[in-house]
Amino acid sequence: MSFIRYVVVGAALMLANQVAAYNCTNLPNYSVSAAATGQLVKHQNHAYRCDVGGWCSLGGPYEPGVGWAWAYAWSDLGVCDAGGASSISSSSVMNSSSSSFSSSSSNISSSAPSSVSSSSNSSNSSSNSSNSSTGGAPLYFNDFNQHSTGAYTAAQFNADWGFNPNASAGVADGRLHILNDPEGGNNKVLRVTYRQGQVGGGSASVFTYTIPGAPHNQLWLQYKVMFGENFTWVKGGKLPGLAGYTGTKPTGCVANNLLDGFSARLMWRENGHALQYLYNPDKTEYCGDYSSYYFFFTKGRWHTITSHVELGSVNQHDGQITTYIDGEEVLVSSNLLLRTSAQVTIDKLLFETFFGGSSNDWAPATDQYSYFDDITISTTSRLGDVTTQPDGGNQGGNHPLAGYNQWQAAGSYSSGSRVYVQDDESFYHYYEARYGIAPNKNPLQHSLPENYVGIYSPVRLDNSEPWVELIDP
Repeated sequence: MSFIRYVVVGAALMLANQVAAYNCTNLPNYSVSAAATGQLVKHQNHAYRCDVGGWCSLGGPYEPGVGWAWAYAWSDLGVCDAGGASSISSSSVMNSSSSSFSSSSSNISSSAPSSVSSSSNSSNSSSNSSNSSTGGAPLYFNDFNQHSTGAYTAAQFNADWGFNPNASAGVADGRLHILNDPEGGNNKVLRVTYRQGQVGGGSASVFTYTIPGAPHNQLWLQYKVMFGENFTWVKGGKLPGLAGYTGTKPTGCVANNLLDGFSARLMWRENGHALQYLYNPDKTEYCGDYSSYYFFFTKGRWHTITSHVELGSVNQHDGQITTYIDGEEVLVSSNLLLRTSAQVTIDKLLFETFFGGSSNDWAPATDQYSYFDDITISTTSRLGDVTTQPDGGNQGGNHPLAGYNQWQAAGSYSSGSRVYVQDDESFYHYYEARYGIAPNKNPLQHSLPENYVGIYSPVRLDNSEPWVELIDP
């Protein structure tokens, strides 16, 4: 069974490196049956703190300092020194009554080595903090396989996210369920229900997860999302993204002079049009700036979203957000002002998905469903974990399709004419003429995808090219 891994492995190692010794005099010996969140134990001459009781009590790969996965469950507090003073006081560790990891980032940053204890280190060039290779344990990972199918309970939510769900999370109202993957198999996924006739956070799922191990000047977020086969896009809705801010939350239409920080969520719009949806201190639109990925989600199939945020320097336009869909880069937003003070770090996942906009014309007429899986937050790229495939041309099967003629450079074409062209990799592409077309208008260079037609807002995609590439010829 695969387990969520939201323990801060990097922070645990950071603490271990900082602590030379720990007074183990009053610590009990490690025991699988006694392990619980916040429990302090000694084992093989080291002191450990249990961070995730559900894993600490498993033993085996989670035996502290021994198993291959122990750092997902425990923090190493240092080598035992029965006669010396503890290098970490008991007040600096989570006690067993604590149920929330939302405060863990402040605990960790306060005890971090001086070399990483200040956000001012982000004044280094953002490109220096980028890491494009997959590696290292994630700060958070959840594939939901640790749960049985059924309603996503408050206890399961707490175990996954480290705090009790608020009303907008959707647990109490039954909007979140654990189901088997709609594509088949026993893989578990999280299903979100969007209630008919409703918009906003109270209609689907909205909550904020505090990312451990702050300060973070660059982070990767990756997750899989699937929209139901009968999903109705209406006018659009929100998808999760990274954020960092102090004071006013950068969502929900807010004046720039109130913002210190950013939110980098995604949106779908009409026809499944995928866009970056950014709040930052110099956004141009009151209710957030849009940038098109020139990509459309396909109903009934998994897509992998990967977002890499580089915070940049205080009051400087050197932040960057790079987005990939299904492992392919779709947008690089550079020269961004993402913060105006050193207190801002990348420390939040805004798990926000709902229809809206705020007016009822954004609302779906019937209940709608989306699915999430493999949610990962990491200091290193997880692109090597992407298994979903990008769309691209028609190669398999019998080609060319009936009813399409091979495009000829010397020919002219009337409105509605249908042609096909093979690209350099022998993929077949199929087109329809939007109006009368003169010779030498190669569809490979003078076309737009079918789902771009008629899209003029919030970013114009319809550029009046003469050929339309058909999605399902």
